[in-house]
Amino acid sequence: MYAGATRGRARRLVAAGIAFFVFASAGTASAGKGGKPRPDTSPPSVAVSSPSAGATVRGTITVSGTASDNVQVASVAVSVDGGAYAAAQGTTSWSAALDTRLYADGAYTVTARARDAAGNASAASVSFTVSNADTTPPAVSIAAPAAGATVGGAISVSGNASDSGGVASVAVSVDGGSYAPAAGTASWSESLDTSALSNGPHTITARALDTSGNASTANVGVTVRNADTTAPTVQIASPGAGATLTGAVTVSGSAPTTRRWRASPSRSTAARSPRL
Repeated sequence: MYAGATRGRARRLVAAGIAFFVFASAGTASAGKGGKPRPDTSPPSVAVSSPSAGATVRGTITVSGTASDNVQVASVAVSVDGGAYAAAQGTTSWSAALDTRLYADGAYTVTARARDAAGNASAASVSFTVSNADTTPPAVSIAAPAAGATVGGAISVSGNASDSGGVASVAVSVDGGSYAPAAGTASWSESLDTSALSNGPHTITARALDTSGNASTANVGVTVRNADTTAPTVQIASPGAGATLTGAVTVSGSAPTTRRWRASPSRSTAARSPRL
């Protein structure tokens, strides 16, 4: 019984010794003379890999890098221009999201600070430029109809548009007229009834707007050729309605072409007045 109790106390002493060693090692370097642990006074190393030095950025970016320590890296935090530090995710490999839209356009410095388990700290900085003002127009193109095509009836005008900040809308116009919104943005289309246009050459324009209001256009020339299905109109100018006629008469009038026409007396359908 006493032997069992002695073994139990021995196991507890060994466990306590291991726990003390782990606790002491967390904030110390290797042991010095006499077995006493030396205090850890070596700061960790930290580096910023993104953004690169001198980069121009916009929107939300990821600030990332690496850190290392002779014992253990406890935490990494990020600051902009000496402001408050925000905790990064990870330690030996770390990252933090940064919304540059919270800052005015211009030059800034991001600093990453690493701490080890003993409280030692070190920092690394990178300068970059924020440019959120978008002055670049989107790109837009017309895929159909092809330039120089002859078209008729209802056709589909389609194409593509792109922009680094996003395409807000695409609209279509004919011969500088009012714009009609197209369906879609990156890939867009709009139906056009050419029967409402005169036969002949016309210019179709596609206009793309980005989310900052920048605009660009693309044009394509086509020829409209629709069959004429409208009956002409004709008017009789002479003789007048209700006139009494005798002998050979000339019947004249007008048509939409503005050409005047005259019926030959030999082919005239004019009525002769009856003899009394």
